[in-house]
Amino acid sequence: MNFSLAVAIAIFFMIAIRQGLPQGIRIWQIMTAGALLLLVTGRISPLGALLAVNWNVIIVQQTERFGAKPFTFWHFTAIVIPVTVVSIVVSYAWVVWVMAS
Repeated sequence: MNFSLAVAIAIFFMIAIRQGLPQGIRIWQIMTAGALLLLVTGRISPLGALLAVNWNVIIVQQTERFGAKPFTFWHFTAIVIPVTVVSIVVSYAWVVWVMAS
């Protein structure tokens, strides 16, 4: 088995069972450890290791740690649908205006 694939499977497994791990271990720490392991063994470049870290997970977990409510699918949907509708209307108006000129 490829070493990089083995590390990816180990990361996935540790994230899946993290409730059984010590309380202080977070998803972003597991992902960072995997990226560092691949970096030290020379399997990926420093840029690749940096890109392997999911910064959204870090931000969400840290905000929840400091008392913020979690950002759910419905919160996301409530923001994205109006933005999408406005984007479609503006795009349509732009195309109609350009075609009329």
